[in-house]
Amino acid sequence: MPDLLGLALLLLPLGLYLAWRGLSALPIPPVVVAATIGVLLALFATIAWYGFVRAIPAGESYRPAQLRGGRILPGGPAR
Repeated sequence: MPDLLGLALLLLPLGLYLAWRGLSALPIPPVVVAATIGVLLALFATIAWYGFVRAIPAGESYRPAQLRGGRILPGGPAR
């Protein structure tokens, strides 16, 4: 799965460039541009919100993942 993610990240700029080149000759209605900007802003706002929700509070230490009894205990804030 990480290989597919790496491949997707590698090909993403090429795909965006080809889409830009293909669409640059076509007139794009302002409502489509506004909707695209709105969707992108909502996406970035959701990513930022998720990052703030999952963040470890300042001053708290991080406990790395551990292997105990053949089971992996996930890392996270030390408690």
